[in-house]
Amino acid sequence: MQRRTISGATLTTHDAAVLDDLTGQLLALWRRSHDPYEVVDQAGELAAALPQRIHDALGRFADGGNGPALVLHGVPIEPLTATPGRWTMAADHRSSLVLLLIGEALGSSFGWSTQQAGRLVHDVVPTMGDELLQTGSNSTRALELHSEDCFHPFRGEWLGLLCLQNPAQVATLVSAVSWVELKPDEWVALREPAYPLFADLSHQPSHGARPGDEHSALFPAAEAEYVCTLDQDDRRDVTSIRFDPDFTGPPRTPRHEAALDALRSQLQRNIVEVRLAPGDLVLIDNHRAVHGRASFEATYCNEERWLKRVCITADLEWSRSARHSAGCRVVGCDGRTCRALLDLSRAE
Repeated sequence: MQRRTISGATLTTHDAAVLDDLTGQLLALWRRSHDPYEVVDQAGELAAALPQRIHDALGRFADGGNGPALVLHGVPIEPLTATPGRWTMAADHRSSLVLLLIGEALGSSFGWSTQQAGRLVHDVVPTMGDELLQTGSNSTRALELHSEDCFHPFRGEWLGLLCLQNPAQVATLVSAVSWVELKPDEWVALREPAYPLFADLSHQPSHGARPGDEHSALFPAAEAEYVCTLDQDDRRDVTSIRFDPDFTGPPRTPRHEAALDALRSQLQRNIVEVRLAPGDLVLIDNHRAVHGRASFEATYCNEERWLKRVCITADLEWSRSARHSAGCRVVGCDGRTCRALLDLSRAE
């Protein structure tokens, strides 16, 4: 069992200035073209100009040398407006471009046709009416430990969460498969295809579309009737976890159910709390770690908890069959959904 650790790196004034300059270039490009694909492609090119210490930290993280999560402190964010009451009221700003640059330095950022209308960068805010739902927009109920989009074969390798506001210091929760101790037969059971996984609420039409929008997204189906909770990620040679108990059906046998319960208990026991402050960006290895969030009482005031989120894949080509074109960044897109990829009209 590895030591529980979350690595961190603090950006210097110079690092922040470089990020500011690069996002400024992307914003200027948007104002000339209003073409989201041109901006995203340019972000991929400009990511090479990020400071070397950021590239070094990202490289160690991607290789597993920085543990299953990495926090970058001091990421520049723009002056904020009031926290939106739901994601449909939010907009892309410079912070979205910062996430894209980091995502493109690590791999390729992508979205889902069924999540937030195909947007590439998501807004995570507490939403009235969702308090007890098992989704990122809840509050009173804790967001349980889970792997992001684990029901789907094209789930990303990494998840980026950039904190814009967190006045109550609500904890993001991280745990990792390398931190748990299980019996030999439990390891074996978890590696057998015995667990039915279903799409979580964030992929449901009621959460994924804007009110009044024509929703033509292709709802993503589970990879198979039964999948392994633990498997080998041959592309990166790591043990990969697929874990989301709230959206897991009855395991195939009592033996498999007992192994899943043991894993859940161990992951809970080894939680590390990460209390993000504005300008903190946490990157989570979605194959080696699970994440969640502590419960809190949302006030729905102007300064409520607000994160920007992006999914990142090591190989965009892996999902080519589920995207309408090679350049499309939206899994499940029919050629229209990706028009909402990025909209910087309200950015300054």
